[in-house]
Amino acid sequence: MRLLVAHPALLATLDAAAIAAASALAGEDGMLLQLIATIRAMDEQVSFAALSEQLRQENSDFDGLIAEVSAQSESAPEVAGRELAGALRQSELQMLKLEMEQLASTGLKLEESRIRYRQLMARQEKLRREAGLESGQL
Repeated sequence: MRLLVAHPALLATLDAAAIAAASALAGEDGMLLQLIATIRAMDEQVSFAALSEQLRQENSDFDGLIAEVSAQSESAPEVAGRELAGALRQSELQMLKLEMEQLASTGLKLEESRIRYRQLMARQEKLRREAGLESGQL
């Protein structure tokens, strides 16, 4: 959420799956979804200052996050984009791990469970390769 507050234009880089993954891990308070709705309503090219004012008017729960972003030095949009991609990748890896653990706890007795487990493993490996490529490790 911090990255989207600081760089609202990054919202345009997120697909529905990325938003769903982030929402699932963000919890039940709905702040992420409210942030997304506010950015979309204002225009994804909105500035941090304008977005901050709008968020403060809508929900005082954003005050701490806005203060945190304000206190940080401004980051380049490209750097923030890479950081967001990495955070979303980590979120998806956590969700994959949870689903794999749930499937494994059933003993993978059904063929469809084994197929799904292999799909999850393949996706997990793909995400790890992407992370390695992004960091220059591969």
